[in-house]
Amino acid sequence: MNEVENVTLSEIICDTGSENRQIFLQTKRQNDGDEGFDLLVLDGSCAWEGQISEEALDRNCEALKMDFNTYVKETAAALTKSSVSDVSFECVFKPLGASSGRLTWKKVPAQSIKFNLGSVDLKKVTNTRETLTSVLSQCISSTHALQTQIVSLQSLNERLTHERQNALKRLDKCVTAKDELEKDLYSKFVAVLNSKKEKILELEANQMPQEVEGAINFLYIVPQTKDLCAVYDNDTDEEASPPPRKKPAGKTTRNLQLESSLNLGDDDEDEAQQTPVPRRSVFDSSS
Repeated sequence: MNEVENVTLSEIICDTGSENRQIFLQTKRQNDGDEGFDLLVLDGSCAWEGQISEEALDRNCEALKMDFNTYVKETAAALTKSSVSDVSFECVFKPLGASSGRLTWKKVPAQSIKFNLGSVDLKKVTNTRETLTSVLSQCISSTHALQTQIVSLQSLNERLTHERQNALKRLDKCVTAKDELEKDLYSKFVAVLNSKKEKILELEANQMPQEVEGAINFLYIVPQTKDLCAVYDNDTDEEASPPPRKKPAGKTTRNLQLESSLNLGDDDEDEAQQTPVPRRSVFDSSS
């Protein structure tokens, strides 16, 4: 991280009783705050400086029973007047006599209950003018760095905007080419499909009369039998049903006459049996 980015200047609260004056705090983080903070408080005419060491951070963590990283993060947010989620912080400076002062930073959750995170004593600087000059120089350096960063970001933004416009143009061309390709493919597909349909209709028109004619010839060639199912025995897999049993033929008129005549003959024979016929003796012939 750049040294300019490690230095922050913010306005804090001054606890001087009835007197109301502006107090500014310059915070310089060492290794992003893990190794401590260098502090400088000034009001335009006087300046106080001090340091929060790594050992002091460890003692405060043990006293508050907090994680070290969490405590450093919240302390840095309080000294730089930044916020973490829904929690805000405040710094209060109170002069202690003519040569010292005390800086206290507090945590203010959403319930507006202030929680003291720590405090450090600062010593008054003898050469305030030189200290103020260094602070102004630091502010100018920070301003130049921020301006350079702004220019770089603006050029990057312009380049990205130009690339985005070119990408949109290429995308429009791709979409147009895709639509034309789809239309071409659809037209070719429709042409092939129509040709296939025509060929199928032509084949159906040529084959149907032959099939009908073959069926008619088949009906004429097949001999007339009482059991037509026998003709299809060789073409089907089903078992042929057995032929129906022949019923006894009915009695015709001629047969009735014959029977009646036979019956009449039987009656004559019965009468002949009842009237015995004399037999001629062989002796009669001799006489």
